[in-house]
Amino acid sequence: MSGSQPNHSSGRVNSIGMRERELSKLVNALDAADRAQNASQRGGPHAKAHQKKGVRKTVRKRVHARWPFLAETVKIELEQPSGGSVQLVVACRNISQGGASLLHRAYVHPNTACRISLPHRTHGHAELTGTIMHCQHLTGVVHELGVKFDEPINIKEFLEPDPLASYYSLENIEPAALTGRILLAEAGELDREIVRHFMRETHVRIAECASGDETLAVASTGVTAILADFHLPDMNGAELVAALRAEGVHAPIILMSSDKSPIGRDAVSRANADAFIAKPINQDLLLRVLAEYLFMPGSPGAPAASTNGVPPELAAQFLTQMRRCARELAQAIQQKNAMACYATCMRISGTAPCFGQGDLARVAETAGQAIAHNMSTEDARVELSNLLSACARITGIHAAA
Repeated sequence: MSGSQPNHSSGRVNSIGMRERELSKLVNALDAADRAQNASQRGGPHAKAHQKKGVRKTVRKRVHARWPFLAETVKIELEQPSGGSVQLVVACRNISQGGASLLHRAYVHPNTACRISLPHRTHGHAELTGTIMHCQHLTGVVHELGVKFDEPINIKEFLEPDPLASYYSLENIEPAALTGRILLAEAGELDREIVRHFMRETHVRIAECASGDETLAVASTGVTAILADFHLPDMNGAELVAALRAEGVHAPIILMSSDKSPIGRDAVSRANADAFIAKPINQDLLLRVLAEYLFMPGSPGAPAASTNGVPPELAAQFLTQMRRCARELAQAIQQKNAMACYATCMRISGTAPCFGQGDLARVAETAGQAIAHNMSTEDARVELSNLLSACARITGIHAAA
C-alpha cells in the first residue's frame, strides 16, 4: 500500500476508536439485531422482534455465508476519483468467500475501488483488491462498509481451524440446483433414510454403503463427494480417509459424528477429511456443506452454457480437463516447478471462459501473474491456493498442494 496518504488518528487502533472488547460488544449487538430482523421476516414467534437501541441495520439476502472475523486493525486503501489514494485503518466484523464487512467512522462512496490487507492465518496478511458496494450508518459514528472482493477467497485460510466446524461458502441453497453423485457411508438404515429425506428435492444421485470396505469398492467407480459416518463397523473415519486416498480416490470426504468430546475432536482433526458435520444433522447445514462440492448449474460452481459457440456437450470434457489441471497444478506446487504452474494457469485461463467460467479464468490469470513476477511458487502461494480452491469448486476434486 505504498504511495498512499495515511488518514487515521494517531494512537487509534482503528477509525472508530474501539479495541477488541468494545468492538466485540458492538458486533454482538449488531448480530443480535440481524437475528431479530431475520426472525421477523420469517414470520416466526418473534415477528415483532425488537431492535437493539441505537443500532439500525437493513438485512440483505446474501449469496455467500458470512463468518465472524473480529479484527480490530485492518488497513484499507481507497482509490480517489481525482487520482491517488487514501489509507485508513478500520475494524473487520466478518468475511465471506466473496467479501468482507468493515466498520469505519465515516461515509465512503459506493463503487470505490480498494485494497485490503486482511489478517491471514498462516501468511501474516493477504493483500486483496475489491470494491465498496455499499456504506450504511449503523450507530453513533459507526458505518458498515460492504466490500466485494475481485477474486473469491478460501475462507478456511483465514478462519481459525476447528475440527468440528462446518465451514461453507453459500448462504442460500436451492436444493434443485444440486446435481452429482454422492456416496453415503452409514451403518444405520434410519440415518441413511434421514439423509435421503433431506436430499429429496435435489437432483443428486445417492449410492449407499454400510461399511468401510463397501465404501472403498463403490468409491472407485467415481463419485462427486463422499458423506461418511466417522464410526463405521469395520473402520473409523481416519482409517477410511487414509484408505480412500491410498486407492487414489480424490473426491472430497465429509465426515459425520455425534462425538463432541476432546478425544472425538482430536480424532476428527487427525482424519484430514475435507469437511465435518456434527450429528444430529439438519437439512440446511447438510445442503450448504454439500454445495461446496456438488455441481450447481447456473451458479459459479458449474460449467455454464458457452457464449463462444462451443457445443454444450463439451462441458463434460471441460470438467475432465479441469480435474487433470488441478492434479497437475498440485503436483507442480509440491515440486516447486514454477514453469509448470504457470503453464497450467495459462491453460485454465484460456479455456474456462469458453464454458462460462470467467471467475475461474480470472483466478488462474491472477495466479499466473503472481508466478511470472519472479518465477517463484513460494511468492505466489496464496494465489495458487486460491486457484486450487476454485478448481475444487468446479470439479469436486481437492488436490493437496
